[in-house]
Amino acid sequence: MLGVASRTVLDGVGYQSNFLPIALPHFRDIRATELVLDGAVLIANRAVYGSLVFACGASFSVTGPVAGSGNSASSAGSVAMACPPHNASATITLADFVIAPPSTLAALGATSTSLTWGGSLASSPIRLEWAAGIAALNGSTVVSGIPLAPRFALAIYDAVGNVITDNALLISLVLPSSVTTYGGSPDVAVSTTANVTSLASLALAATDHTVLDTDVVVTAVLKVSQAKSYIESTPIVIRLASCPGGRPPVRQPSGGLVCLCAANAELMPLAAD
Repeated sequence: MLGVASRTVLDGVGYQSNFLPIALPHFRDIRATELVLDGAVLIANRAVYGSLVFACGASFSVTGPVAGSGNSASSAGSVAMACPPHNASATITLADFVIAPPSTLAALGATSTSLTWGGSLASSPIRLEWAAGIAALNGSTVVSGIPLAPRFALAIYDAVGNVITDNALLISLVLPSSVTTYGGSPDVAVSTTANVTSLASLALAATDHTVLDTDVVVTAVLKVSQAKSYIESTPIVIRLASCPGGRPPVRQPSGGLVCLCAANAELMPLAAD
């Protein structure tokens, strides 16, 4: 599938399409998976993702000179937004989808800007990773009901290698049935201002006393708002501790067993980096 932005160009002499979809006769060659364009003047094309091209399993060739300005993606992919490859470990470049000499690719990039994240090419997410690394988090101790430390943060990557900062994406935690989140919303919007998204607004709380002072497996999940697709992080194993000093936790309406504020002065050093 190949999508081309409206108000795109046209032919080598720079005729503008006046907000209408690009007319097929301006393409020199049309095939099942490839379009070839002989030169273009690209002016004021706008999209949320990929101001000029959205490509899935297709390529877009430019054989003539390129000029223009004012093209922008309000989120990512100043030139193109592409579907990631089936091989999740593979990386992609603009040259994989826009077939043109390097000078033409550079000219395309010069006509366009991405306002939030990514460069000339972006893709949907392919990886969700613990920013501090698995080794730094495995074996950590967190106290039931006390907010997670700042080191519990995640980074999201696309197939280009861009760090994704897009609050249309949500991160949640997959927990054992005897553990719940407490405090903030169970779905954390991905940060638009930092390269990692902190989970410090959340706490983990046992719902059963038998879980206190045991190891639990925690997996982060990335999902697109109102969509069913998701990406999982590598699981980590942490110790869910009871309240220091033998204080009893207090059951909250959510069902979580929470160590209350009176103990925070003692508990917070356990949750700090």
